[in-house]
Amino acid sequence: MAKLFVVMATSFEYDDERYHSPECGGGKPLKAFTSEKKANAFATQQTMETLRGFLCASKDSYRSNLMDYAYEPFDIFRDPERAAEILGIPFEDIEEGNLGNSYELTDEQLEELSECLQITFYDVMEVEKG
Repeated sequence: MAKLFVVMATSFEYDDERYHSPECGGGKPLKAFTSEKKANAFATQQTMETLRGFLCASKDSYRSNLMDYAYEPFDIFRDPERAAEILGIPFEDIEEGNLGNSYELTDEQLEELSECLQITFYDVMEVEKG
């Protein structure tokens, strides 16, 4: 039987302090692919766009901060020191949860940063077609 690879946007709930993934999981299907490689590339691209929304300057008056998704930087980044290096800020800023949203990052930097993430905004699920 053929397989599909579905890119799912992670669901988050808000508890008056932070966003978190619900215990039951869940998410919203965005797009299906017959190629796992293409699905993973799409998920990576979506993650980069999500990070761009959190971290890169725009005309929006209010935007969520990436730190709204965890209490500790180590809950957001697998390697906070590398994330600080990519963002060009002192590690102490990340350690203290001081992440702003006015960075000017290239696509390459966003992709590197997405590889440092501990939290998942997009998952690829394998399903049987038919």
